[in-house]
Amino acid sequence: MAGNGATPLVLEAVIVGGGLSGIAAARALRLAGVDDYVLIEKSDGLGGTWHHNTYPGCACDVPSALYCFTFKPYRWSRFFAPQAEIKQYLLEVAAEHDVQRHVRFGTELVGAAWDDAEQYWEVDTSGGRLVARHLILAVGFLHAATVPNIPGLAEFPGPTFHSSRWPEGYDGSGERVAVIGTGASAIQIVPQLQQRAAHLTVFQRTPGWVIPKIDIVHSERWRRWSTRFPALSILLQRSLWAVSEIVLQAIFRVRLARLLGAVARRNLEKSVADPELRAKLTPDYEFGCKRYLLSADWYSTLVQPNVTFVPSAVTKVEGRTLVAVDGSRHEVDTIVLSTGFDFGVGPVAHLVRGRDGLTLAETWKGSPRAYLGTHPSGFPNLSVIAGPNAGTVSGFIGAEAQANYLREMILAMRREGVTSIDALPEAEARFKAKADHLMAHSVHNAGGCVNFYLDENGCNKALWPGTMFGMWRRLQRFDLSDYRTRRGENLR
Repeated sequence: MAGNGATPLVLEAVIVGGGLSGIAAARALRLAGVDDYVLIEKSDGLGGTWHHNTYPGCACDVPSALYCFTFKPYRWSRFFAPQAEIKQYLLEVAAEHDVQRHVRFGTELVGAAWDDAEQYWEVDTSGGRLVARHLILAVGFLHAATVPNIPGLAEFPGPTFHSSRWPEGYDGSGERVAVIGTGASAIQIVPQLQQRAAHLTVFQRTPGWVIPKIDIVHSERWRRWSTRFPALSILLQRSLWAVSEIVLQAIFRVRLARLLGAVARRNLEKSVADPELRAKLTPDYEFGCKRYLLSADWYSTLVQPNVTFVPSAVTKVEGRTLVAVDGSRHEVDTIVLSTGFDFGVGPVAHLVRGRDGLTLAETWKGSPRAYLGTHPSGFPNLSVIAGPNAGTVSGFIGAEAQANYLREMILAMRREGVTSIDALPEAEARFKAKADHLMAHSVHNAGGCVNFYLDENGCNKALWPGTMFGMWRRLQRFDLSDYRTRRGENLR
């Protein structure tokens, strides 16, 4: 609260996070006529995932035409856009909607609490306290790096870093490099490091299903035509949207997932001739249970003479020696942790307190939930972009849909003179029950693996319960009847 009885300056909104979710939210506020907002970003630039991840080979594994906002088709250089190009795209969107003027860089969320009497959020940041009617968590799904608890790792004498904190200019030249992990980042990093490292050791805890990545370079003619005739880009986006819906349905139906899995199995059989190595690279779970991977050179890299593939996790580190579960020992100069992220809101859930004084984490008790993936019950005027069960094929499409819902919420509140909305517990429960019912037999839940899509209680916390188009359509309208509302009598 403001000291000496002073009335605090009440902003309309505080956005936490400057990635694609935060930029989408900022645009939505602008379209709703809101200019008095602040966006806090803990790093030194906008872009989120695409600002932090600069490792060699970093690129999207969703087709570029689909991995962008519907309101801004783009002249992508290739079918799967590289990191720098996606970041540039986000910066252009931010510039077009005057986002930068509202940003406070190097500012981190420390805590936030809802004041029910005053009907606003008190937001503590590393740069001071802010007060706002709305708090928008736009931290994204992939912002909190996971660092494994390996005995001796902290004492390793050489460089150790997570893939999302890549040292500028580092390429492994002449070094003995270890890569721990074989997920979505590793399959991009490893082929690049292999070309420069003296020796590369790759540790695999669990194999993944890999399908060929056909990365077409768009011709200059196509880029000119798509710029001159935006309808071409829109048509390509819609076509890829339709195809992605089929892939998404495979997640909900194990039998359909097996059909797509046949493509991955054939790719493995065709790429790896050695039956012993092939067996080590073959997952024992259904296709799609874990995030499937795209690569054109993953398997061919693993058999190069300067690569040692270890189908075993690292159990401890002794000086410069990494000891695997299988007992093998490997001396290295540098360790790259390609070990993923705490999927979802992550640590931020411990910082935000609602009406009853409990944090999101305490309220959720291991199972994140929010009405329509956006509004957790008991947390008035809190919106979560990329919240529980709000995931879909394209992070851009999902974030834009939720941002549209945010805009409609603000407009509805303004029309009705409402100062706060809080999702009804029964509305939240209905949405969560629908998600749990649909996911119960999905490949994530029934595919025979442990994955980051499931919460501590075995419920799917990630995916929207339905199609991407269904999500888009549902979030175009906001209904106040799904919320407890308060109006602004006697409120300053």
